[in-house]
Amino acid sequence: MIKKLNLEKKDKGKFLGEHFLYEIQKLNTIYERLIQLKRIGDREGEMIFLEAFLLHARNLFYFFYEDRNPKSKEDDVYASDFAKNWENLKLEKTEEIKSFEERMNKELTHLTTSRIYGNPPEKYWILQPILSHFNQLTKIFLENLPKNINLIINNWSYDFCFKLLLLDPRKLTFSILNP
Repeated sequence: MIKKLNLEKKDKGKFLGEHFLYEIQKLNTIYERLIQLKRIGDREGEMIFLEAFLLHARNLFYFFYEDRNPKSKEDDVYASDFAKNWENLKLEKTEEIKSFEERMNKELTHLTTSRIYGNPPEKYWILQPILSHFNQLTKIFLENLPKNINLIINNWSYDFCFKLLLLDPRKLTFSILNP
């Protein structure tokens, strides 16, 4: 039996504003930090922030590409719980996203012999296409939220949504929380 998301309509906007936007904001912030760490040659810092980037990307991957199924827990959350017809709205998985999915399932969440040995070029994660893909998905998702979901965001989220993602604020119903 597939369990329904246990979240009232009035709480959906609050959940998205706090938890969903946190994931996509962190993905972007960590990416910028990785560029800085690479520039100064901090390899240890790069590895730590790479894992943080991959963790947030994995959370977003499952949010956008998985659907409620018999294994879903009542508190698991998917884009399809919020945006009607999400299956037809979401972007197709690019080759980079398919590769990311395969690698993250093997290398990020399990200790396996499938991990790449040494330092060949294919060991390095190409992050920009992953970031761009999830930013595009976020924009599509937010623009297709039902009008009865009032996205409750803070000032940082406002800047992120409407400047970085280039969203038209007239397309969303939102409230800004005072810090």
